[in-house]
Amino acid sequence: MNALRNEQVSVLLIAAMIGLAAGLVAIVFKFTIAAFQILFWGSDGLTVSLLESIPWYLRILPPVLGGLLLAPFMLKRFSDGRGSGIPDVIESIAIHGGRIPRRVAPLKLLAASICIGSGGSVGREGPIVHIGASFAALVSRYFRPSVGHSRTFVACGGAAGIAATFNTPFGAALFAVEVLLADFATAKIAPIVIACIVATVITREFSGDFPHLDVPSVDALTAAPQILPYLALGILGGLLGSAFLRILGAGYTISQKWPFSPLLVPVTGGLMVGILGLFFPHVLGMGYDTINNLLSQNFTIGFLMLLLLAKMIATSITVNMGGAGGVFVPCLFVGAVLGALVAAIIESVEFLAPLSSGESFQRTCVLVGMGAVVAATGRSPISAILIIFELTYQPAIITPLMAGCIPAVVITAAMGNDSLYIARLKQKGVELPKTGEINLLKGKKVSEVMEDRIERVPTGMQLRDLVDKFLQTPHPIMWMVDEEDRLVGVIESQNIQIAMLEKESLFSLVVAEDVAVPIKHLVHPGDDLSMVSRIFNDADQQDILPVVDPVSGIIQGDLLRSDVIGTYNRELAIRDSMGVAVDAIGVAQRLRNVDLGGGYRLIEYLVPSHVEGRTFKQMELRRRFGIQAILVQRGSERIVPGPDTELRAGDVVLFAGREESLEESLGEL
Repeated sequence: MNALRNEQVSVLLIAAMIGLAAGLVAIVFKFTIAAFQILFWGSDGLTVSLLESIPWYLRILPPVLGGLLLAPFMLKRFSDGRGSGIPDVIESIAIHGGRIPRRVAPLKLLAASICIGSGGSVGREGPIVHIGASFAALVSRYFRPSVGHSRTFVACGGAAGIAATFNTPFGAALFAVEVLLADFATAKIAPIVIACIVATVITREFSGDFPHLDVPSVDALTAAPQILPYLALGILGGLLGSAFLRILGAGYTISQKWPFSPLLVPVTGGLMVGILGLFFPHVLGMGYDTINNLLSQNFTIGFLMLLLLAKMIATSITVNMGGAGGVFVPCLFVGAVLGALVAAIIESVEFLAPLSSGESFQRTCVLVGMGAVVAATGRSPISAILIIFELTYQPAIITPLMAGCIPAVVITAAMGNDSLYIARLKQKGVELPKTGEINLLKGKKVSEVMEDRIERVPTGMQLRDLVDKFLQTPHPIMWMVDEEDRLVGVIESQNIQIAMLEKESLFSLVVAEDVAVPIKHLVHPGDDLSMVSRIFNDADQQDILPVVDPVSGIIQGDLLRSDVIGTYNRELAIRDSMGVAVDAIGVAQRLRNVDLGGGYRLIEYLVPSHVEGRTFKQMELRRRFGIQAILVQRGSERIVPGPDTELRAGDVVLFAGREESLEESLGEL
């Protein structure tokens, strides 16, 4: 129990360190953006009034110059600086065990500062999530925690970055659970909250404690009909969020067909955004000035509709044309415009006017619109509600937000849309495991596991030589190949025995071709192991598959059923992200052994004193019995065993293999 407490304390202390680092880097990020804004615009406050006061060419020039500075980030070695960053963090947590390259933080900070500072239509939240997560990954490398803790720490870094940027500690913590980890069931919420609180305290020391948005008071709902506009906003927010996702997706598709040098992509994108900024200066930069204006000023319906479209297009251009920045703030902007538009329509239509409740109606619609679009595009209603509340410090906004955010998510789900972060990962070809899905072989290739163990014989080899070959090989089959080493059949030991009985006097006449059987199943080096596991399940009696080049037909090696089982269970033991894997050691300790199906089991083995000092290579358990050592538990240390791993008395080894093989092999030790 003391060890557990010590581990819990250590995790919380590391989370606090991550929060401290994220808070400090968020401050640096903010000042770096301000420095570039001064460089490009002559002011660190990019307001609509400033933009309208400068000549038209000076409104186009900064985005173009920003694109020019972003051109090097189109090169592969600097490409980590591009994009939002949140999809990369999700991928890191879900697939890569929380590993993020060290170069990410400086590249992302510089690229995003240039992009936002020059007027790119993006926000700070995506990059700061990536930067905070990168620092957390660096801390994880130093402390070498378990894979599960590494993922939690990366989520801590991302959440702390948002908390420090928006002054929203609890909304940021829920964002990490709902979006980054995507699973409330397995998330470790305490360290995430600690990291967010520490990061927020740090930024409040520098910037003060005040709401991020300048919102006058919001009236509480006093009658049931007053909730109808917010329900309508939720439906419209879901539809608009879906449209925004499609515009972002279309921008990505178009950018992939770019016919010129990649170095010209961000320059062209900057020019296009600058031209949009000539007509709608509101779309340049993050747009907080416009959001605050929407909370307090009236705009015409026609202008709001055009502004809505212009902002979505400007954001799609910036994100897909080599820019660096998040889409969360543009979603806030789009939602705010939607809310102002709905309020203007309701107040201008006579029979709808009674639904507008009090002086704060427009403000409430703007805030609900923001929450609805954020919830719809991110598929994150809970964090959207809490973040909008913390941005405003208005408790009365909670009920309208709930009325808007939940329908928005239902609408986008009904329309079959992924969140904008998952959609971006799918565009990159990254497929995340679904919550609860146990398919740890997904993404692993045959080439990573295959070996070259099975003997190959020519079609004309005589039966006498075949018998000699079988006596020398531990495997029950041999591959029959032609002169170019192309696989043409398989020779099984039982067929040799039959031939010997029937044709004992014809040893010199019977050749390999006479006793071979056709190949029933084969695989290619690039095949996914999840597909191979299904082949083994279908071919219940076949434990070895040939690996053949798909073009030439030349045999490359072989794959044993135990190879696939071993790979699966190794992943099962070391990967526990997003609730899709179980801690194999923990299960074995509770159940003594685990039925894997198909006659295979996981079993726990306590190493006795007489085995101490022996290595897995010396025991040859895999070659002799076809069983695989998955993990070694040595006190509190977990070791992924290799051939030269020495066993110690008291070690707990987790083995996987056929039930009868496990009993036979472990009985001999």
